[in-house]
Amino acid sequence: MNTPIPTTSRMLVDTQRLELLVANTHALRAGSTARHSFDHAGGTIGSHGADWLLDDGQGQVQAIHCEIAWIDNSYCVRDQSGATRVNGAETPLRRGTAARLRDGDMLHIGAYQVTVHLQTSELLNSQPLQQRSVGELLNEQSAGLHPVAEADRLLDAGARKPDFKAFDDLARERRPGDERDPLAALDAEQQRREPALGVAPLDPTNYGLSPSQTQADHARTRFESVSGSPKTLSGESTMPQSYSRAVSTGDANALIQPLVEGLGASVGVVDPQMGQALLQEIGRTLSAVIHGITALQQAQDGKARNLAPLARTLQPIEDNPLRLGLGYPETVRALFSSERSVVHLSPSAAVEESLAQVQRHQTALIEAIEASLQALLRAFSPEQLQQRFQRYRPAQIQPSEGADWNWQMYTHYYNELASSRQQGFEKLFWEVFEQAYDRALRQEPR
Repeated sequence: MNTPIPTTSRMLVDTQRLELLVANTHALRAGSTARHSFDHAGGTIGSHGADWLLDDGQGQVQAIHCEIAWIDNSYCVRDQSGATRVNGAETPLRRGTAARLRDGDMLHIGAYQVTVHLQTSELLNSQPLQQRSVGELLNEQSAGLHPVAEADRLLDAGARKPDFKAFDDLARERRPGDERDPLAALDAEQQRREPALGVAPLDPTNYGLSPSQTQADHARTRFESVSGSPKTLSGESTMPQSYSRAVSTGDANALIQPLVEGLGASVGVVDPQMGQALLQEIGRTLSAVIHGITALQQAQDGKARNLAPLARTLQPIEDNPLRLGLGYPETVRALFSSERSVVHLSPSAAVEESLAQVQRHQTALIEAIEASLQALLRAFSPEQLQQRFQRYRPAQIQPSEGADWNWQMYTHYYNELASSRQQGFEKLFWEVFEQAYDRALRQEPR
């Protein structure tokens, strides 16, 4: 025989709504809302064409990712993508599989962590207290709200001893003050039903077929609908177990999502092991970038010591941490420390400026080499050499005619140029080079 649902409990079921809130709101993109409410008609959740649009921009949320449905007087989530996880379950629900939801559950939809809140209409809250039982005031679960769990309990009824406590209470002698003290009645009722409150959480294997607690008290539900997070009372913690595990061990997708957005490209679905390895690899990559850029900025030994970008003063103050000439640990702290200088470039801006300076350095090198070669060619032109040779003759020596004399003078000129006494050839090249290099480096970027 079916157990009838009490009138008050039936009104509770009829006015119940499901409120879903995104816990990691930093992952929301334009066009997606942080909350959505469902009634008994249910609805769909996805990135395109769904009742609640949740688009992560990375393709992890399917067009119709999952569905909210009202089944057996309870809200359930039905997986439509094969990628919906509930609470701390490491494996997603199978496509088409439904799981019963309760207040405080956590849904994992792509990179989003969605908390579940059950709400009841304020019309029910306005009922006089005498129209509601002590059990309802204490937020105890009703057998009519969980027919599946009730059936499980009926199957095990044969193994349990009959409970005659109610009859014993009727036979117990009552004192005159008991009926006039409502607090004493509440305390007695709570002690009598205390075992019923110890209900196991959602079973990830049977997906909601185990007993679960019903609607939370209305004061707490109204707080959650406004703030988006459970209200913690003194002496208890209402944080979902799966969420605390994600905070302590680090949910892979939650940790990777800001990094992927910064990269501007998707790396696909990341499991916890892969997420840990990916974070370490990106850390090593960033370390190699910092080492490489600082090495390019450092001055070189020898004649090219003045050609390193660090040897040029391009700003009134040096505000790029990569150009301060610091060691690697000091450079990392100057870039990422919470105590970094307020007049230093941000890490991304420092890298962008350093790479732009390397590109300008290469352009300036090419222009300086071309200018130096042109200066040498002009110095060795026939006209320049002949004019120089004519000035070598003393006044009393008559000029001789013919190409032989010019060739003899060039031979003497070359031997002197190649001797250890002379450095004019090298000096001419580097003087013209440094002037052209500095001029090209200080030009505004084109």
